[in-house]
Amino acid sequence: MHPEELEALADRVYAAYEVLPEADGLRVDPTLLAEKLLGLKVVYRRLSRDGSILGLTAPAPVAVPVLEDGLRWYALDGRTILLERGLLSPWVTPGRRNFTLMHEVGHRLLGLGGEAPANRLASALLMPRSLLRRRLAACIWRSGPLPDRRLDPDRWEAFCRLAETLGVSRQALAIRMEGLGLTELRQGWILRPTPVLVPGAGEWEDERCRDTTRERGTPSATPEHRPSRAS
Repeated sequence: MHPEELEALADRVYAAYEVLPEADGLRVDPTLLAEKLLGLKVVYRRLSRDGSILGLTAPAPVAVPVLEDGLRWYALDGRTILLERGLLSPWVTPGRRNFTLMHEVGHRLLGLGGEAPANRLASALLMPRSLLRRRLAACIWRSGPLPDRRLDPDRWEAFCRLAETLGVSRQALAIRMEGLGLTELRQGWILRPTPVLVPGAGEWEDERCRDTTRERGTPSATPEHRPSRAS
Protein backbone atom coordinates (compact mmCIF):
# COMPACT_ATOMS: atom_id res chain seq x y z
CA MET A 1 0.00 0.00 0.00
CA HIS A 2 1.29 3.47 -0.93
CA PRO A 3 2.33 5.68 2.04
CA GLU A 4 -0.43 8.18 1.29
CA GLU A 5 -2.97 5.37 1.27
CA LEU A 6 -1.71 4.33 4.70
CA GLU A 7 -2.09 7.91 5.92
CA ALA A 8 -5.62 8.10 4.52
CA LEU A 9 -6.51 4.82 6.24
CA ALA A 10 -5.12 6.12 9.53
CA ASP A 11 -7.12 9.33 9.09
CA ARG A 12 -10.36 7.37 8.66
CA VAL A 13 -9.64 5.21 11.68
CA TYR A 14 -8.81 8.26 13.81
CA ALA A 15 -11.98 10.06 12.69
CA ALA A 16 -14.00 7.10 13.97
CA TYR A 17 -11.89 6.86 17.14
CA GLU A 18 -12.40 10.56 17.99
CA VAL A 19 -16.14 10.13 18.49
CA LEU A 20 -15.77 7.31 21.02
CA PRO A 21 -17.06 8.52 24.42
CA GLU A 22 -13.82 7.38 26.08
CA ALA A 23 -11.51 9.27 23.68
CA ASP A 24 -9.91 12.26 25.42
CA GLY A 25 -8.60 14.14 22.38
CA LEU A 26 -5.05 14.19 23.77
CA ARG A 27 -3.75 10.87 22.53
CA VAL A 28 -4.75 7.60 20.89
CA ASP A 29 -5.16 4.76 23.37
CA PRO A 30 -4.25 1.64 21.34
CA THR A 31 -6.20 -0.72 23.61
CA LEU A 32 -9.30 1.45 23.35
CA LEU A 33 -8.92 1.62 19.59
CA ALA A 34 -8.43 -2.14 19.26
CA GLU A 35 -11.19 -3.25 21.60
CA LYS A 36 -13.89 -0.56 21.44
CA LEU A 37 -13.51 0.61 17.86
CA LEU A 38 -12.41 -2.55 16.05
CA GLY A 39 -13.99 -5.15 18.31
CA LEU A 40 -10.73 -7.02 18.90
CA LYS A 41 -9.62 -8.71 22.11
CA VAL A 42 -6.15 -7.97 23.53
CA VAL A 43 -4.64 -10.79 25.60
CA TYR A 44 -1.21 -10.98 27.25
CA ARG A 45 0.63 -14.30 27.41
CA ARG A 46 4.26 -15.38 27.48
CA LEU A 47 4.98 -15.98 23.81
CA SER A 48 8.64 -17.04 23.83
CA ARG A 49 11.47 -17.79 26.21
CA ASP A 50 13.79 -15.06 24.93
CA GLY A 51 11.34 -12.30 24.03
CA SER A 52 11.85 -12.77 20.31
CA ILE A 53 8.09 -12.80 19.69
CA LEU A 54 6.23 -9.72 20.90
CA GLY A 55 2.85 -10.10 19.23
CA LEU A 56 0.67 -12.57 17.34
CA THR A 57 -2.58 -12.27 15.44
CA ALA A 58 -4.39 -14.13 12.68
CA PRO A 59 -7.46 -13.40 10.53
CA ALA A 60 -8.91 -16.91 11.00
CA PRO A 61 -8.95 -19.48 13.83
CA VAL A 62 -5.53 -21.02 14.43
CA ALA A 63 -3.68 -22.53 17.41
CA VAL A 64 -0.38 -20.98 18.51
CA PRO A 65 2.08 -22.05 21.23
CA VAL A 66 2.33 -20.05 24.47
CA LEU A 67 4.44 -20.64 27.56
CA GLU A 68 1.92 -20.80 30.41
CA ASP A 69 2.77 -23.52 32.97
CA GLY A 70 4.79 -25.20 30.25
CA LEU A 71 4.06 -25.28 26.56
CA ARG A 72 0.38 -24.89 25.78
CA TRP A 73 -1.68 -24.11 22.69
CA TYR A 74 -3.75 -20.96 22.55
CA ALA A 75 -6.67 -20.90 20.11
CA LEU A 76 -6.67 -17.58 18.28
CA ASP A 77 -10.24 -17.01 17.15
CA GLY A 78 -9.61 -14.53 14.37
CA ARG A 79 -10.51 -11.56 16.62
CA THR A 80 -7.69 -11.73 19.18
CA ILE A 81 -4.31 -10.04 19.47
CA LEU A 82 -1.80 -11.86 21.65
CA LEU A 83 0.95 -9.75 23.20
CA GLU A 84 4.05 -10.78 25.14
CA ARG A 85 3.30 -10.64 28.87
CA GLY A 86 6.70 -9.05 29.47
CA LEU A 87 5.42 -5.87 27.81
CA LEU A 88 3.47 -5.23 31.02
CA SER A 89 6.69 -5.10 33.02
CA PRO A 90 7.46 -1.74 34.68
CA TRP A 91 10.85 -1.94 32.96
CA VAL A 92 9.18 -1.60 29.56
CA THR A 93 8.38 1.86 28.24
CA PRO A 94 4.73 2.57 27.36
CA GLY A 95 5.91 3.52 23.88
CA ARG A 96 7.24 0.02 23.24
CA ARG A 97 4.03 -1.61 24.44
CA ASN A 98 1.79 0.80 22.54
CA PHE A 99 3.69 0.46 19.29
CA THR A 100 3.67 -3.35 19.49
CA LEU A 101 -0.10 -3.42 19.98
CA MET A 102 -0.69 -0.92 17.18
CA HIS A 103 1.62 -2.91 14.93
CA GLU A 104 -0.67 -5.92 15.36
CA VAL A 105 -3.70 -3.71 14.76
CA GLY A 106 -1.98 -2.60 11.58
CA HIS A 107 -1.71 -6.22 10.47
CA ARG A 108 -5.43 -6.71 11.01
CA LEU A 109 -6.32 -3.60 9.02
CA LEU A 110 -3.93 -4.51 6.21
CA GLY A 111 -4.90 -8.15 6.01
CA LEU A 112 -1.65 -9.33 7.59
CA GLY A 113 0.54 -7.49 5.09
CA GLY A 114 4.28 -7.03 5.40
CA GLU A 115 6.13 -5.77 8.45
CA ALA A 116 7.15 -2.40 6.97
CA PRO A 117 3.58 -1.31 6.05
CA ALA A 118 2.34 -2.48 9.46
CA ASN A 119 5.03 -0.38 11.15
CA ARG A 120 4.19 2.69 9.07
CA LEU A 121 0.50 2.28 9.77
CA ALA A 122 1.18 1.77 13.49
CA SER A 123 3.04 5.08 13.59
CA ALA A 124 0.26 6.88 11.72
CA LEU A 125 -2.39 5.38 14.01
CA LEU A 126 -0.56 6.30 17.22
CA MET A 127 0.28 9.78 15.93
CA PRO A 128 -2.44 10.77 13.43
CA ARG A 129 -1.31 13.76 11.39
CA SER A 130 -4.29 15.91 12.38
CA LEU A 131 -3.79 15.18 16.08
CA LEU A 132 -0.04 15.69 15.90
CA ARG A 133 -0.32 19.02 14.08
CA ARG A 134 -2.95 20.19 16.56
CA ARG A 135 -0.81 19.27 19.54
CA LEU A 136 2.28 20.88 18.02
CA ALA A 137 0.34 24.06 17.31
CA ALA A 138 -0.66 24.18 20.98
CA CYS A 139 3.06 24.00 21.82
CA ILE A 140 3.74 26.85 19.34
CA TRP A 141 6.12 24.50 17.54
CA ARG A 142 8.40 26.05 14.94
CA SER A 143 9.50 23.90 12.02
CA GLY A 144 13.19 23.11 11.77
CA PRO A 145 15.66 20.81 13.50
CA LEU A 146 14.76 19.24 16.81
CA PRO A 147 15.79 21.42 19.74
CA ASP A 148 19.07 20.82 21.51
CA ARG A 149 18.39 19.83 25.11
CA ARG A 150 21.26 22.04 26.31
CA LEU A 151 20.80 25.08 24.05
CA ASP A 152 17.00 25.14 23.98
CA PRO A 153 15.82 23.32 27.12
CA ASP A 154 12.28 24.75 27.06
CA ARG A 155 11.49 23.49 23.56
CA TRP A 156 13.23 20.21 24.34
CA GLU A 157 11.07 19.76 27.43
CA ALA A 158 7.93 20.52 25.40
CA PHE A 159 8.97 17.88 22.88
CA CYS A 160 9.55 15.30 25.63
CA ARG A 161 6.20 16.08 27.27
CA LEU A 162 4.42 15.64 23.95
CA ALA A 163 6.01 12.21 23.42
CA GLU A 164 4.99 11.17 26.93
CA THR A 165 1.43 12.39 26.46
CA LEU A 166 1.09 10.58 23.14
CA GLY A 167 2.44 7.39 24.71
CA VAL A 168 5.31 7.03 22.24
CA SER A 169 9.08 7.13 22.44
CA ARG A 170 10.87 10.38 21.67
CA GLN A 171 12.58 8.68 18.75
CA ALA A 172 9.25 7.50 17.30
CA LEU A 173 7.82 11.00 17.63
CA ALA A 174 10.86 12.57 15.98
CA ILE A 175 10.77 10.14 13.06
CA ARG A 176 7.03 10.70 12.60
CA MET A 177 7.50 14.47 12.65
CA GLU A 178 10.26 14.21 10.08
CA GLY A 179 8.07 12.05 7.86
CA LEU A 180 5.38 14.74 7.95
CA GLY A 181 7.88 17.50 7.21
CA LEU A 182 7.51 19.02 10.69
CA THR A 183 11.15 18.75 11.72
CA GLU A 184 14.59 17.72 10.52
CA LEU A 185 16.72 15.01 12.09
CA ARG A 186 20.44 15.41 12.42
CA GLN A 187 22.49 12.68 10.76
CA GLY A 188 23.01 9.75 13.13
CA TRP A 189 20.50 11.20 15.60
CA ILE A 190 19.15 8.74 18.17
CA LEU A 191 17.56 9.37 21.54
CA ARG A 192 17.57 6.05 23.31
CA PRO A 193 18.11 2.36 22.62
CA THR A 194 15.21 -0.03 22.22
CA PRO A 195 14.28 -2.21 25.24
CA VAL A 196 14.21 -5.92 24.50
CA LEU A 197 14.08 -9.10 26.51
CA VAL A 198 17.39 -10.56 27.61
CA PRO A 199 17.50 -14.23 26.49
CA GLY A 200 16.89 -16.54 29.41
CA ALA A 201 16.64 -13.77 32.00
CA GLY A 202 12.99 -12.81 31.64
CA GLU A 203 13.92 -9.17 32.30
CA TRP A 204 14.18 -6.14 30.06
CA GLU A 205 17.29 -4.17 29.31
CA ASP A 206 18.53 -1.74 26.67
CA GLU A 207 20.38 -2.81 23.55
CA ARG A 208 21.20 -0.51 20.68
CA CYS A 209 20.76 -2.98 17.84
CA ARG A 210 18.85 -6.22 17.88
CA ASP A 211 16.29 -7.94 15.72
CA THR A 212 13.34 -8.66 18.03
CA THR A 213 11.55 -10.89 15.52
CA ARG A 214 12.31 -14.52 14.87
CA GLU A 215 10.12 -16.44 12.47
CA ARG A 216 9.22 -19.89 13.73
CA GLY A 217 6.83 -22.29 12.08
CA THR A 218 3.61 -23.20 13.88
CA PRO A 219 2.36 -26.75 13.25
CA SER A 220 -1.31 -25.80 12.92
CA ALA A 221 -0.82 -22.50 11.06
CA THR A 222 -1.40 -22.89 7.36
CA PRO A 223 0.47 -20.43 5.09
CA GLU A 224 -2.61 -18.33 4.42
CA HIS A 225 -3.50 -18.19 8.12
CA ARG A 226 -0.03 -17.94 9.61
CA PRO A 227 -0.02 -15.50 12.56
CA SER A 228 1.92 -12.28 12.23
CA ARG A 229 4.89 -11.55 14.45
CA ALA A 230 5.50 -8.05 15.76
CA SER A 231 8.92 -6.65 14.94
